[in-house]
Amino acid sequence: MTSGRFDVAWHSARLFAKAERAFIAGAIAEGIEPKEKFPFGPYPADKTTYRNARLVEFETPADMDGLGTSDRAQKNLLPIEGVARLEGPPDGPDFFLLTVRLPANQANLASAIVGQAE
Repeated sequence: MTSGRFDVAWHSARLFAKAERAFIAGAIAEGIEPKEKFPFGPYPADKTTYRNARLVEFETPADMDGLGTSDRAQKNLLPIEGVARLEGPPDGPDFFLLTVRLPANQANLASAIVGQAE
């Protein structure tokens, strides 16, 4: 089992529910976290672009809740771009999340940073 499996299962439910159905169900079945703690589907405001079943680019708009603000970044007047990826076996994948928030005069660099992370 992966360390932090509930966080991985939570992000998987948000982003990779079809590909990781069994893993998510297993985490829920442990009963440590209630099923309601695993919302399915992306944040409504986020724009997502799937590169494959385990890789997604996203943008959380300015001043909105989304994947970009799900960890440490707070909402503010700048959007957040990023990439989320699962790696490893389906019974215990690792989750990778990169978020990028740049000032408006450097915003064009975000796509290059995200591209390098992929």
